[in-house]
Amino acid sequence: MRAAGDIRKLARAVLAAARELDAVDDLVDRLQLIEGLFRESQPFRHLLITRRIAPGDKLAILRKTLGAALGELEYGALEFLMEQQLGSRLPELVRTVARLAASQGGSLALTITTAEALPADQVRRLADRLAKSLGRTVRASAHTDPALLGGLKLRLGNTLVDGSLARRLEKVRQGLA
Repeated sequence: MRAAGDIRKLARAVLAAARELDAVDDLVDRLQLIEGLFRESQPFRHLLITRRIAPGDKLAILRKTLGAALGELEYGALEFLMEQQLGSRLPELVRTVARLAASQGGSLALTITTAEALPADQVRRLADRLAKSLGRTVRASAHTDPALLGGLKLRLGNTLVDGSLARRLEKVRQGLA
């Protein structure tokens, strides 16, 4: 339970610092990139979680590897996670920061998942349409999942719209059962 409280406190602190720098959206974007790296790269995940490497050495490795791709806020958050042996909680931190930023009038995060990669201009157009409809800034990220077969899934905050072919086929199968 202590870890969950630590994650919330860290999320609030990092978000407050980003707000002072007027860099909330940049912070959320970079944290989401780090989360993607965490999910996709076993060596990165292992580096954050292992107890065999001192936190200072881990941070030096990250700085050398990632360089200016991350800012001091992100490095500070990673350093805290590693010092507290909470590296495995990185996805929770990212979700908490994004949720807090959105609830405090920040931009909305839109995740578009398709079977094949979407061109950047299509992602931007979809985000622009939603921003116009909602009257808020929308930050879009696109992901691929070949299991969708076709169509797309949209996640905006806590709302998921599943218009994938896989979901439609599942509904047909359920209707036949």
